[in-house]
Amino acid sequence: MPQDHPQGTTVLVLGIIGIFFTICAPIAWYLGSKALKEIRASGTTYANEQQIVIGRILGIIFTILAIIGLIIAIIFIIIAVIAASSGVR
Repeated sequence: MPQDHPQGTTVLVLGIIGIFFTICAPIAWYLGSKALKEIRASGTTYANEQQIVIGRILGIIFTILAIIGLIIAIIFIIIAVIAASSGVR
């Protein structure tokens, strides 16, 4: 019976927590990628490999959504500053 990878649960939990705490998403992405590289290099099959894949995917998705949200917020701030400065004369 295959063993569990030591970081499997950690990656999955960080990916899920990345929904609420954005800083956890890139960490899940990084740790998941690192764990998958270790798995592929060793050729060993782990029982929780699917947890690592899911946690990594969640990390990727929530990191990208956070970046998009940040860009949209910056654009809105720039528009508000331009509107406020041109509206008052």
